[in-house]
Amino acid sequence: MFRSELQKHSGDVTVFINSPGGDVFAASQIYTMLRNHPGKVTVKIDGIAASAASVVAMAGDVTLISPTGMIMCHNPMTCAMG
Repeated sequence: MFRSELQKHSGDVTVFINSPGGDVFAASQIYTMLRNHPGKVTVKIDGIAASAASVVAMAGDVTLISPTGMIMCHNPMTCAMG
């Protein structure tokens, strides 16, 4: 869905982030789509960009954060079960 919405706009876009994170592979894919976008990408963190959301936050040509916003990065972790 994100890809199809982004492809509708060839001009400048603004992405607002308020997310605790999620799947790093999905975040990496969103990062790549934003970096490949032909227009100027502005990322605005108006809440929190934690974990995988911090990857998306770095995709902007310009990244802005609210005075009360937060970015949280951590060491990678994984789990294996079987």
